[in-house]
Amino acid sequence: MIGSKPHPMSGVDSLTPTEVAGLVERRGVAKAKASIQTTFILGVLAGAFIGALAARSASRALLFPDIRHGARDRPPRLGA
Repeated sequence: MIGSKPHPMSGVDSLTPTEVAGLVERRGVAKAKASIQTTFILGVLAGAFIGALAARSASRALLFPDIRHGARDRPPRLGA
């Protein structure tokens, strides 16, 4: 995208609190004006992402119990 303006929230510029408030306000208005379909799809994708990470975390806790906090102080599980 040659010649297009950079996104207003990108970059490493120092911003005053007033500028930050303006950026947040503009983004909030853009979100509020989004269509129902866009909001629904983004909600479903967010839920799927959170669910996938929760499943990964739970499976790692079951597969690698030694890396959990305090696992050395616990008695061994039956059948382990």
